[in-house]
Amino acid sequence: MRDTQIMILKQIKDEQFKLQKEIRSWLGPLILFSLIMIAFPLSIDLMNIGLAELFLNIIIITILVTNYLSIDDVFFEDFYDGTIEQSLIKDSNLYVYVACKLIITVLMKILPLTLISIVFAIAYKVNVSFLPDLCLLFINMQIIFVNMLFFGNAISINKGSTLGLILVMPIIFPAVILFGQALTFLRLEIPIFSIHFMATGISIIACILLTFVTAITLKLHLE
Repeated sequence: MRDTQIMILKQIKDEQFKLQKEIRSWLGPLILFSLIMIAFPLSIDLMNIGLAELFLNIIIITILVTNYLSIDDVFFEDFYDGTIEQSLIKDSNLYVYVACKLIITVLMKILPLTLISIVFAIAYKVNVSFLPDLCLLFINMQIIFVNMLFFGNAISINKGSTLGLILVMPIIFPAVILFGQALTFLRLEIPIFSIHFMATGISIIACILLTFVTAITLKLHLE
């Protein structure tokens, strides 16, 4: 048990070190997200729409696109430099490897993007009482998106990440609809506890199930 914990911590540190070296892979999408959120209000007079309404209209798709760009080809380098194969030799399966990738993605990409989103929500004059709901929604939404995109990347690891995105879009659309409905309820000041409960449950299941499926998919590519 202790050996497993040490191995997991080492894997997490290795993934963190890689991201720190590849600043462009996580900082670039955050900058792009910020530029999009800054640029949209410039057309506010033409659209005749309030800032808060505009934020709630664009935030889901903007976060989805940013998530896609931030984990584009997430397994590609490890696949071709032998890292994934070495992880398989050490652990006999790739579940720990994928789980560590997910943990680092949450810490270094999802949480910073959520924080930036909340800052823009305040700047866009979104009702302050909505902020706790938005924070939880953004975290769950990104965890679900990232797990799906991990799976898509694993499927198309040697064929390009665009193919993976196309393959997982049918299962991403229901999540987009769910979170869009949650934002609609927020506008109408309808409690969204049930949606939070559902989204949290889906994100937990996605972390367990899709991590397992992604690990199997990567293993199949090696065989």
